Amino acid sequence: MTYTAAPQNMQTFWNDTNRHLRIRSVGEKVFLGDVNETIFVRLLGGLDSGRSKFGFRSITDAKVEWLSDGELPITDSLASGVSAPASLGNDDFGNAVYATEDWTVSNVGYFMPGMVLEMPLPASAYVPQTTPGDGTIPAKELVWISSVDSANSQIEVVRGFAGTPVYAYLASHPVCINSTAALERQDWAANYVLRRTSDENYFQIFYAGLGRTKKQEKFADGNNYGGEGSEYDRQMRRIMGGTIAGRPITGVLPMQLEMALVYGKPTIGNEDVGYPAAMGGITSFDIWKPVYPDWTMDRMQTVMQTLFENGSNPDVMVVSPDVKRVISQWAEHRNQTPTREDRGYGVVVDKLMTDFGEIGITMHRKLNKGEIFILNTSEMGLVQGWEFEETMLAQDDSSLYKETMIDGCYSFALGNPLHHAWIRIDNAAFYAMECNPSESWTEPALPDRDVPAVVA
Repeated sequence: MTYTAAPQNMQTFWNDTNRHLRIRSVGEKVFLGDVNETIFVRLLGGLDSGRSKFGFRSITDAKVEWLSDGELPITDSLASGVSAPASLGNDDFGNAVYATEDWTVSNVGYFMPGMVLEMPLPASAYVPQTTPGDGTIPAKELVWISSVDSANSQIEVVRGFAGTPVYAYLASHPVCINSTAALERQDWAANYVLRRTSDENYFQIFYAGLGRTKKQEKFADGNNYGGEGSEYDRQMRRIMGGTIAGRPITGVLPMQLEMALVYGKPTIGNEDVGYPAAMGGITSFDIWKPVYPDWTMDRMQTVMQTLFENGSNPDVMVVSPDVKRVISQWAEHRNQTPTREDRGYGVVVDKLMTDFGEIGITMHRKLNKGEIFILNTSEMGLVQGWEFEETMLAQDDSSLYKETMIDGCYSFALGNPLHHAWIRIDNAAFYAMECNPSESWTEPALPDRDVPAVVA
């Protein structure tokens, strides 16, 4: 049999030269690029959650400001060591009497005349227990402040106050404020007030453009593959969020706000030179930022304890997916499962009980690996300059073309920075951009929760 070539005007079935002639097989389902991920926005209470939390009555400036009282001073330390003094005799009640001493302290502004100080026991006072029930716990020394010399950072103290024993103390030994004890004819005029600090943040304008033609409205609306309604409505949902194919999604602008809320850096901007203002996010504030080589239940307890001692009651922990797996393994090893609840919009929150309170745990796919936020959401929130709105930019006379802009203006307020923690895990398994695994690791220093007072 002899085979001949097909005429040039004929087309074999499998040749794609004229593929445009065939009906395409296009699915109606649209696979979305993201799900609803504005977790921080929703955990903080929404787009204007900070207005009521911080008491902003009206927004009249390009920035927001708020005040915070200092934490009540609890503990200071000796700048130099002191010895155990010799007794000068006994008073009428049989208590030893000692000469007054001048102590140099680290923060003289913590103290005022009449304060009673409690001295933690030095190591030399330890009494070993040889048998069960043997030995006693030694009493701590109390001292009483008779005067304060602010210029020289010294306090004049009466040792062995109320008949307590005296000890020698090394430099850096803690000095704890117990109470005050005034004389009946006290004539000191010192005012003991806590310093008030102010914080501020700037407003940032978030925006996106949207255009449509009359042809799109007339011919494309409802006739596109995967379309739900008009193309304009679909684009609006992609910009502002909503539901597509029955699934909630994050809009472009809410996601931008979410990322600025976490990682934004504050700047006042300069409109004259074309430099915009921007708001600072959680990580831009002076919150506690420890770095650990791994994440364990014990380390979490340490962080929770520190925040608790700082006066905070953190209620939520937001973690990267890899950290969430580690936390789940804690439950497996303890043969217990954390309480789980659905916060809506596809966000599942676990609750874990610690020695310092119950805390909700949720993961965020946009966080860096090995990243953990432990937050007190009652002390933080977004502040709305104006809500997201649509503004007409251009429209021709025949309505053949329309161009609009969606914009909103927001800032962020955060209360006491020491009530929150931003933790990063630094090792090969939890590598994040901010971490350098080649650096040696040291136990992170705990934040100083004591804010000096002002003695006027």
